[in-house]
Amino acid sequence: MHSRADWRRVLTVAAVSKSLAAVALVAGLWFNFFPKHSWNYVAYTAHAAGFQLPFINWDGQWYLRIAVLGYEAPPSLSVVFYPLFPALIACLMRLGLEPINAGLAVV
Repeated sequence: MHSRADWRRVLTVAAVSKSLAAVALVAGLWFNFFPKHSWNYVAYTAHAAGFQLPFINWDGQWYLRIAVLGYEAPPSLSVVFYPLFPALIACLMRLGLEPINAGLAVV
């Protein structure tokens, strides 16, 4: 049986590692994600995404687009993305979450 100290240690390590990962992603905003890379913004612009931009680039933009607009007809590049992830995002959006926050909750 695990003691309380063991669980505290596990939770502390998990919280610190998640915090460091979030800080690293947000810090990446300053080094990698800027409007010059306009090919990267298919659902949100850098201005619209704000501080959440590092969390939604590349495939995240496509998944958000599918969650908000659905798959295009006739098929475009969006058909290469499987439907479960955007479907889960869309479900959370129906519960009232904004698309980016819904995507982060699913992740």
